Amino acid sequence: MPLDSAFGEVSMAYGLNHYLVDKPLRDTLKYFMSREPELAGLGEFVGRELYELAYRVDRMSWPVHVMWSVRGERSDTVLLDPSLRQAVDRLLYEFGVNKPPYIGGSWHEHFASINLVGDLVSLAYSQSQCRRPMPLEVRGGQREGLLQEACGA
Repeated sequence: MPLDSAFGEVSMAYGLNHYLVDKPLRDTLKYFMSREPELAGLGEFVGRELYELAYRVDRMSWPVHVMWSVRGERSDTVLLDPSLRQAVDRLLYEFGVNKPPYIGGSWHEHFASINLVGDLVSLAYSQSQCRRPMPLEVRGGQREGLLQEACGA
């Protein structure tokens, strides 16, 4: 079974260019910027490669907080999956999600780039919550009702 069809069973958003399918976002950017920014490459990356990575990291490779070093000194560092670090590098250096306002560009383009990434992360997180047991402190509370709604229960 090809990977595309396996992820197609998990989400109908997988494989789509998340920028090109978001017509309200594109129309809003055209209105405020008087042009449409070049975000199709980012939308394609988010819809396929970053989607696969977020799905994997969310289930098998969570970041790990390292509070103390091997020498007993406080370090407060975070260990990230190497592929997650590479994805962040691509977002920053290849797609420049943080650049526009600092190189004479638009804050609209900056926030639209971050929105494309944030939508994916929140989608992957909400899907993972449907498959994980909830901690005792949130059972029976508001969060449970919201998760049931999001998970279609």
